[in-house]
Amino acid sequence: MGYTHYFAYSPRTEAFRESWPSMVADTRRIVAHVQSLGITITGPMGHGLPEIAERHIGLNGRIGHESLWIQPDPPDASDDPYAARQYASRGFVWSFCKTAQKPYDLAVAAILLRCWQLAPRAFAIASDGHWESEWKLGAPSPRALVASLFPPDAVECPFSDTTQGPAQRDLVRPEAT
Repeated sequence: MGYTHYFAYSPRTEAFRESWPSMVADTRRIVAHVQSLGITITGPMGHGLPEIAERHIGLNGRIGHESLWIQPDPPDASDDPYAARQYASRGFVWSFCKTAQKPYDLAVAAILLRCWQLAPRAFAIASDGHWESEWKLGAPSPRALVASLFPPDAVECPFSDTTQGPAQRDLVRPEAT
């Protein structure tokens, strides 16, 4: 399958909604820093500029790579019927980004880690990479990048079973909203 990061989030929870503006702002900081290292970060289709705005976070490394896509609203059936059905049955968004350890992986992993730091009860991540090797401290690594940009926030291992979603007791089921 290839080197992949997995994530799940609950866009209707208060924790996620309150953290979204910081997720967007911090993603901008992460992308700017990664680009300053000479790593190409493009728009979600592999060209153009990364899309980091109130309506979504969408970025890629180049054409042919897989996109990272996070949005503050649940999937819409008119845009993605499968994702909308999955959200309706699970109560959370589940996704992945197969980076194949290409250079843009640094940005993707750091963004996911920062989202988890900002909303740990509404955002879950897992990875084919190991916390003590691919995610290790030392430059450049997602852990070191997040620690340097956002001190004094602790950088602890966030990995969990994303297929179960974020912290279950905080979920707002779609039918309840």
